[in-house]
Amino acid sequence: MSRKNKTAPFDTQKKSFTDEMPTARHVKSARFMTTRAAVFMGFSIFSMNLEFFIGNGLPQILLASLAGVLVWCLTFRFIRPVNEALTVLAFVMPPAIFWGLSLIPNFLTSPLTAPGFMPMALGLSVMGVIKQEGKDDFHRAYIWREVVFSFVFSALAFVFGCLVGSLFEKPRFFSFMLLSVAFLIIAAWLISKIINTPLYFTSKRLTEFWDIPVADFEETKRFIFARIKFAVTVFCTGVILYILTVRLPDFVGYTVYPAAVLVSALFGFAMLYTGRAGERKSFFGTKFFVFEALLGAAFVSSPFLLLDTDLENLGLYFFFAVSCDIFISALLAVIRRRQIFVAKSKYIDGMPFMLILISLFIMVLEAVFSII
Repeated sequence: MSRKNKTAPFDTQKKSFTDEMPTARHVKSARFMTTRAAVFMGFSIFSMNLEFFIGNGLPQILLASLAGVLVWCLTFRFIRPVNEALTVLAFVMPPAIFWGLSLIPNFLTSPLTAPGFMPMALGLSVMGVIKQEGKDDFHRAYIWREVVFSFVFSALAFVFGCLVGSLFEKPRFFSFMLLSVAFLIIAAWLISKIINTPLYFTSKRLTEFWDIPVADFEETKRFIFARIKFAVTVFCTGVILYILTVRLPDFVGYTVYPAAVLVSALFGFAMLYTGRAGERKSFFGTKFFVFEALLGAAFVSSPFLLLDTDLENLGLYFFFAVSCDIFISALLAVIRRRQIFVAKSKYIDGMPFMLILISLFIMVLEAVFSII
């Protein structure tokens, strides 16, 4: 006699496939990027679009990006941040690579080339100091799974964004960014359909909410003090650059950028290690303070490279640097909590969603700059 179905005692038919319990082989797990690879991809897209917006050519940008990534892969990728000195080196050397490339004659012509590539350089710094998820020990970035995969799709997204965005009557930076993000979303969806496995251009950690800090007044205080420390760091960097350009007329030029990087890195690590342990570990505090300090240094060094050192103009750059830090850091810190109650596609979640938010903020910023 055949075995009876437990759900129907008097039915002598065999269990159908739909009656069986699902097993792991019936479900294909989604493919996510590592957090450091997703951040590197997002920063790379930002840098490439920024360089295109300020006037560099598309082949020039792709060649410079490829050269910078290759140099880093063959050299500083092998550094293990086992102590403070090596950690500082892992932060400072990627920006130094792109600064060195900007010194090559007829290779990169725009005076904003080195600061424009700062986000991409910091993406390489993330790959050099952040551990991979689920690993107790630091492992250097994987060439194919993290570096090549992230760079290829960031380059494709950049090419799509700049080519389509250039068709507009008046191209805008935020439109290049939004089009690049749209490419990532569409590409992820198409690849998922082709390989019959969900593929997302983000990390699983960036789509989850388990590490969101508790909403208490202590976190608010950490956020306020971290923003004050950022303002102090950027202000001191700008003051030192101004004194050097006034006292040393020959200082103006390509030496401004490395000086800004060194000063902001020193101030950044000083602020980081002199703070309390709770601030250094908090998302609202100084956990990512060095990244913010170096981005601020790249921004405030731009008027010195453009030889526009009027005090009113420098004050405007400082104001926008501090304002952007407050609004973007607050937006990225708080929006994840709000997303707990919002259902959205996984293809948009995580890094693509963060890039969309930054693009919309840039849209507002461009409108304010045009008014001023």
